Amino acid sequence: MRDSNTPVLVGVGQVTERDPDLDTASSPLDLMEQAALLATEDADLSREKLAHLDALVVMETFREYTRNPPESLAARLGAQQASAWLMCHGGNGPQFLVNYFSEEISKGNMRFVLLAGAEAMDTARRLTKSGNKPNWSIPSHGDAQYLIVVKQKVGAECAGLNSLCELTHPEAQLCPERKLSIRHHQERFLSSRPNP
Repeated sequence: MRDSNTPVLVGVGQVTERDPDLDTASSPLDLMEQAALLATEDADLSREKLAHLDALVVMETFREYTRNPPESLAARLGAQQASAWLMCHGGNGPQFLVNYFSEEISKGNMRFVLLAGAEAMDTARRLTKSGNKPNWSIPSHGDAQYLIVVKQKVGAECAGLNSLCELTHPEAQLCPERKLSIRHHQERFLSSRPNP
């Protein structure tokens, strides 16, 4: 028998553009929207159901062109009422999000969450090489709110966890040497972070 708060992955979507025409190539936001709609279809849900999202989280891209990707994606999907977060880039970020929001669902704090991410580095590089600049900027009401930020001193080795759960440093990175430290401090993070 399944508990009503058991987290279940109900839909997935993936989009890959290989060597697209530069005039019609998708931005990272375009790719996330397409993948989200594929995940909605995979879950056998209507697009209108996305208006009921509790949270929408976007993995930060390595070259961010949009001021507030979570807000922009939520607007495209009709999910403006969802708590919209940006997760700083890092190799363990997607799994952290799955774990974190699974726990939030199991506690009954949320019921419906969308996790998204995309990269278009090759397309951006090809555009730049052709003498153009990616025109992927979208106006926003403000900066994205980071779900978690780990501060890292420039030029310093990753000797420990300087700060966790501070929504103040947009250039944060999760470096591999900190993965164990983050896991060690994750319990403190989860108990100290305000509910979205």
